[in-house]
Amino acid sequence: SNMALVGLANGKVLALHADTGRVLWEKRISVPQGRSELERMTDVDGDPLLQGDMVYATSFHGKVSAIEMNTARLRWQKEISSFLGPDEGFGNLYVVDTEDHVHALDIKTGSSVWKQSELDRRQLSAPVTYSNYLVVGDFEGYLHVMSQLDGHFMARKKIDGAGISSMVAQGETLYVYGNSGKVVSLRVDEN
Repeated sequence: SNMALVGLANGKVLALHADTGRVLWEKRISVPQGRSELERMTDVDGDPLLQGDMVYATSFHGKVSAIEMNTARLRWQKEISSFLGPDEGFGNLYVVDTEDHVHALDIKTGSSVWKQSELDRRQLSAPVTYSNYLVVGDFEGYLHVMSQLDGHFMARKKIDGAGISSMVAQGETLYVYGNSGKVVSLRVDEN
């Protein structure tokens, strides 16, 4: 309600009043550590996710965090480094880490529900929930469709040889934008 959420390169998430730009609260979700500049990077690059009264954010070299929107109180954190925003569904928060492992975390507690590790080095996109599925794209232009329940693969389809830029689910349709400029609309055939 009239709030904008912003992730910053210093590991903080800000809540701003959308009309005035006034800072309502700020929360550090990652602390720089290490000896080199690269090791100390703590960017909050992925889009924070607002779900109900909670904000979920990821950070590079940091953590996945659940923050109460009204009080900025940290409800839970999980040690997972990611530069992609999370998505949610079936009571889970889905995160793709920097090693291209897909994690399902309990949205209330942050505890691990399942982990899919078979997409190493595929340069995955942010996860998108669609119907009963979780979808990620990769650098070769493949969509990988997984079950939200346990992370097992349900389908795979090549969309754009240049890679997947972004995806959005709208109703029963999944829209995919490829790096070559190709836009594809898909529906899952349950047969």
